[in-house]
Amino acid sequence: MYEDADLLIVDKPSGLVVHPAAGHHDGDTLVNALLARSGGSEYGGIAGVARPGIVHRLDRDTSGLLMVAKHDRAQASLMAQLKARRIRKTYLALVQGSVSAAVGRIEAPIGRDPGHRTRMAVVPDGRPSITGYRVKERLPGWTLLELDLVTGRTHQIRVHLDAIGHPVAGDPVYGTGTVAAWSGRAGAPVPACLAAGTRGARGRTPHPRDRAAARGPGVRPHGAAGRRGRAMTDRPLEHVSDDPGRPDYVIDGAPGAVLAIISGPSGVGKDTIIDALRSRTHEPEYAYVVTCTTRTPRPGEVDGVDYHFLSREDFLRIRAARGFLEANEVHGNWYGSPRDQVRGALASGRDAILKIDVQGAQVVKEQVTEALLIFVVPPSLTTLFERLRTRATETADELELRQRNAAIELARQDDYDYVVVNETGQVERTAERIDRIIAEERRRHANRRVRI
Repeated sequence: MYEDADLLIVDKPSGLVVHPAAGHHDGDTLVNALLARSGGSEYGGIAGVARPGIVHRLDRDTSGLLMVAKHDRAQASLMAQLKARRIRKTYLALVQGSVSAAVGRIEAPIGRDPGHRTRMAVVPDGRPSITGYRVKERLPGWTLLELDLVTGRTHQIRVHLDAIGHPVAGDPVYGTGTVAAWSGRAGAPVPACLAAGTRGARGRTPHPRDRAAARGPGVRPHGAAGRRGRAMTDRPLEHVSDDPGRPDYVIDGAPGAVLAIISGPSGVGKDTIIDALRSRTHEPEYAYVVTCTTRTPRPGEVDGVDYHFLSREDFLRIRAARGFLEANEVHGNWYGSPRDQVRGALASGRDAILKIDVQGAQVVKEQVTEALLIFVVPPSLTTLFERLRTRATETADELELRQRNAAIELARQDDYDYVVVNETGQVERTAERIDRIIAEERRRHANRRVRI
């Protein structure tokens, strides 16, 4: 693609390994091709004899542009610019399904998958990893994304996209393994213009002799308001039930009444926030929808106040009778929001407060587009994991599962209308912020009737 006395820009095809490693012998890598081209007489050696001139890499199945330094000075300059993030690397990925947010940021730690050591995964003790994305084009059953890496972990883009339910088309490790195997819906083939190459990378690179930085567009920070009515990310973290069916009739709530959904990862403090809201004065008073669950009560929890604790048989019977607005199985237990409680609150003109998990929020938003979605986040993942350990209400296996899922759930906060940080020891401030959000929603939509 480009060559001068300092560097070479190579258009690497999919399927070509960059440098020799276990399972890839001499003669079948890009490095071997480079050495054969020059007779071994050029390319920088800073990265080691096995990687002459190589300053960065692409996965075997990723196509795109690679920079190759022709001498040590150029290699040192390029590597320094990469470390300082003065070189912008932009990737294109065709992913399965419809990515709801036009602009987003995935922040979830990546490490070795404990169940499959040859794979990477989002894990609680992984290395901090951030991927920004923008929707470039929407297609039936597919979305073409433009991505920027803030960090550069192994398989980062593939792992992050799989974590939010939109694996890269044709990915044999984290996706379906074939471009055409998943269409998102019947009759949605891969566009002909994209079928030949499902992943790619392109770069805009300062020359090693050019000290000026290449500036790329910033990535939008977590959360934003004003995206009402937008569908949420498609795939749940675990099994999520299909709604057994909509009821035979719908009702319209009183003018201005708000259905507010408060959700967030396990351990973020949702129950404590609800308790703080209950202690505050509201006019009219909030109606707190009591979730039904099949899990065992924790110490101090009161049936009918904290949850309606049901047997699995009773829960599934109510679900079959269409008694839940949403019903999900999370961490091995069923949770459901009683439909009639929500209807009764809205019909009486009271704001209905629904505390549900990330998966349940997706289901409700699909049915009630007027719902107000509030996502509660911790100050940091470290703080969240410490809260989970401190409350000591889960077994070691349950704690590991909740930590792993929490990291993934945090990546979906851009699907919400508002994001509120629950700072340690500041629950009253968090409750006050949520009160202000709901009051503003009532003011802006004083005549709207929520249909449910």
